[in-house]
Amino acid sequence: MKIFSALLVFVFCLNFTVRADWKDFDYTWDTTSQTDGAKNILAAAYDDVGNRTESTLPVTVDNAQAAWWAAKDSQAPVVALPAEFGTPYPQPLANMGWEDGLFLTRDGLNLYCSYIPADYLSFTINADTLDHYYLYQRGSVMGMDLVTNPAGSFPWFHVDILYAHRNSASEPFTSFQLSNMARSVYAEGGFCAVQANSALLDIAVFTSNDNSSFKTDIRYFMNVPNNPTGLGTSLSAVVNTDDTEDNPHIERLDANNLVVFFDSNDRPGNVGMLDIWYTTSPDNGTTWTAPVNVSSVNTVNDEHQPHLYKDKTGQWFLYYSATHTDGKLAIFRARQLTPGNWNSWGPKELVVSAGTTLGVGEPTLTENGDISFLVVFKKTGGTAYDQYDADPWFLPKK
Repeated sequence: MKIFSALLVFVFCLNFTVRADWKDFDYTWDTTSQTDGAKNILAAAYDDVGNRTESTLPVTVDNAQAAWWAAKDSQAPVVALPAEFGTPYPQPLANMGWEDGLFLTRDGLNLYCSYIPADYLSFTINADTLDHYYLYQRGSVMGMDLVTNPAGSFPWFHVDILYAHRNSASEPFTSFQLSNMARSVYAEGGFCAVQANSALLDIAVFTSNDNSSFKTDIRYFMNVPNNPTGLGTSLSAVVNTDDTEDNPHIERLDANNLVVFFDSNDRPGNVGMLDIWYTTSPDNGTTWTAPVNVSSVNTVNDEHQPHLYKDKTGQWFLYYSATHTDGKLAIFRARQLTPGNWNSWGPKELVVSAGTTLGVGEPTLTENGDISFLVVFKKTGGTAYDQYDADPWFLPKK
């Protein structure tokens, strides 16, 4: 806590007093000596003639969460292209739930994520059942409906899209809110959009499992505000099948032509366990071509979470997540070799590796080339139900 400059400062907090003479003052409070619950921090300042002022700050001690922040402070990803990118840092949006499926609009002002108020990775690794889901619940519920469901389970395993906005790219995002797309029972996520202007989205895609297979399909909106309402329209049956279509990314090429990249872990024709596919539309989304496996990128390993980016020279890049040589998920990119050929990508280039974290992924870029991405952490000594977390980070372009 930073107090006053050039003042004699005393800080009183519960059972300790610390003195700092004539200088800025920072103090790190080890809360493990305190019980969890509501506390008050009193800061009092005196000058050399005896004038006094004070301020009280109410706080809540949560040592379980504090252990998480300590674990995260000791882990960091590694930038593989330091001549091109600056220093990555966490965005101040994490709330101990699972923030996934990130998308940042090209102007850098609107951020979306798929959100699960739980340790989603532990639940998945343990292959646990819905009646045990409550054991993994963690973080803010964000107003989600975890009650309504066909199985009579509580809390219901649920995914909704969260939304955050800032007025300037020089400001930080401060908090997520539940988006207008949120609804009961079915899971929505993987939001991505092309902007018409600062207030309107030209076209947006996202996923929903509102179908007979209960696997994710791609849906879309056209000409909607930044925080749209409703379920949109299902993409063509040529694209949406009884298999999984996930993590869609859409780009407008001209007034009529669109391209959508997505990934799937079970689509016939997959090269690996997770593959990237693409489909195009020549008539502004009315019809779509049969999806094509991006064989110039896919391997027997996992390639997924695709993101297309055109730099200032007009060169297209495909950013995506894949397994690195350390066995962890990392962010790569490949350069388009033949203009207009969406299955013509050069050698992969490492952009961000996991470093000391468990993994990184979900790359999404601004027009300037800044990257918002996901970092997954593991807490040493965590329980079987509280061991992993995923947070949004930011990597500025130099």
